[in-house]
Amino acid sequence: MEPPIRRPQSSLEAVEGMRKSTNISLQMQDAAFAPYAVTIEQDFNEAIERIIALLPVHDVIVSMVHKAMPDISSPISGYAPNANTVIVYLDTASPYIKETFGKPFRKTLGHEMHHAKRWETPGYGRTVFEVLITEGLAQHFEEEVVEETELVEHFWGLTPEQIAQLTERGQAEFDMPLITFGDYYHNRWFLDGSEEEGIPPHAGYAIGYALVGQYLKAHPDQKASTLVVAPAGNFRAKRVIST
Repeated sequence: MEPPIRRPQSSLEAVEGMRKSTNISLQMQDAAFAPYAVTIEQDFNEAIERIIALLPVHDVIVSMVHKAMPDISSPISGYAPNANTVIVYLDTASPYIKETFGKPFRKTLGHEMHHAKRWETPGYGRTVFEVLITEGLAQHFEEEVVEETELVEHFWGLTPEQIAQLTERGQAEFDMPLITFGDYYHNRWFLDGSEEEGIPPHAGYAIGYALVGQYLKAHPDQKASTLVVAPAGNFRAKRVIST
């Protein structure tokens, strides 16, 4: 008897197979996502295929959650509270929602999946410096996911000179404990900043991106994907960022 004819596997089926083997799933329970479900699923499949090729991620549930954003021009953000959970927030009421699909969605998912893998070991970070490196690595991993380098948004509107000055100024606080997302030092460096002391909002992201970038330039054989579980101490340079 002749062997049965095997139907070629489609690219979508291949992605589904990879997702099942790594136990990565997508949840969209809010009815607000219904008009965009097909686009989100397509973006998710394409992003996960790329992420899996770069990172050994597994056992992650990705949940889409509707959330009103203060800045309606950037209606997407993410959060990875542990190694098995990624939340992608999307403001479905934003007039710019369609602009979040494609590259912005893939970058956000890549950023948070990198966090999820790092949560396994060494963790998100217990000090300001450790979190600088965690966030810096995740931003550089975004570039791997979309296959681009030095995305301008990772400088957060700051010049190299400003980033160097902020890095030098922050040295005294980099070993301060940072346990929760809502504490003083996290808000100071990664969220609202400090107008009184000249720390711009989100400065920590720019500093972390620059610190990791400095390390990658000195180690061209490494990438954010290969350094996902590297201890933050590896990135502790003897000098601050050069301008």
